[in-house]
Amino acid sequence: MANDRLEGSGYWRLAWGRLRRDPLAVASGSLLLLVFFACFIGAPLLAAALGHGPDTIFSNAVHDFRPVGVWTRVPNANYTGEHVTGTTLMVLGADGSVGRDEFLRLLYGGRATIEVALGATLIGVTIGSTLGTLAGYLGGRVDAVIAWVTNFALAFPVLLMAIALGATVSDRYGRYTLDGLVEPGVVSLAVFLGIFIWPYPARLVRVQVLELRERPFVEAARMIGSGRRRILRTHVFPHMVPILIPPATVMFATTMLLEASFSMLGVGIDPNTASWGGMLASQIGWLTALASGESISLTSRLVIVPSLAVLLTAGAAALLGEQIRKALDPTGV
Repeated sequence: MANDRLEGSGYWRLAWGRLRRDPLAVASGSLLLLVFFACFIGAPLLAAALGHGPDTIFSNAVHDFRPVGVWTRVPNANYTGEHVTGTTLMVLGADGSVGRDEFLRLLYGGRATIEVALGATLIGVTIGSTLGTLAGYLGGRVDAVIAWVTNFALAFPVLLMAIALGATVSDRYGRYTLDGLVEPGVVSLAVFLGIFIWPYPARLVRVQVLELRERPFVEAARMIGSGRRRILRTHVFPHMVPILIPPATVMFATTMLLEASFSMLGVGIDPNTASWGGMLASQIGWLTALASGESISLTSRLVIVPSLAVLLTAGAAALLGEQIRKALDPTGV
């Protein structure tokens, strides 16, 4: 038993050493940590320092239906136009015709998008690893039924289902916030995405379990009378961790992009709640004008900034997952 712990400890130590020496892993991991700290710690600190939140409306931040630009100071006047002494700095200007702080909405929007991605990934990995393990270890009819359900989930028209939910039950179930821990709509969208991304880890885990169940240590545990639950919990599940980490990071990146897509369809997160997808959805008119060949205006930053935030964060997560895979299996292709 002691030798097993020593061998496992050495495996993880070697993988961590390879990861620390990988410049791509360090760069992508550092970028993800920076985004996490900025959104979850920096956002409330900045809001407290500025004295307003992401939903505060400034009537002087919009002139002739055009928002003020980057690094602009506007008078502290509320939506009624009542003048208050002093000014506030808008680092990225206003968010559009409403007149909210674009920089604060970017940070708070990152919180909502990351919460959706983390929740959906956790749900998808949990469901997928459980069903994949059962299918691979039990085989027979259980494997056949789970394979049928997996194929059905993969072929299901997710976008059509998202549109249908957005038009029917989105308002009803989008109010759950887990006692204020997450933003409105995060729970419902995370559950929806998690339900439809579990087939990918399920297939991966099933293949690995089919190979693991024939290993000598599993046969030995079976011979000494260990039950299925004990074998799965003690000898099979621990081997799934290094297998699931890389695809989990890719799923995190994928769900970030899906959140942006679904928010533009009006599904999930409340339109009044800041999210990177919602920020893009609010600029549909600008995107339409750009697609029709009109010239790019100063408000293009309202599309470019959240788009870059989504692409950089999702790209860093996917790149980190690939480098983790190489660190865990340096001999793999």
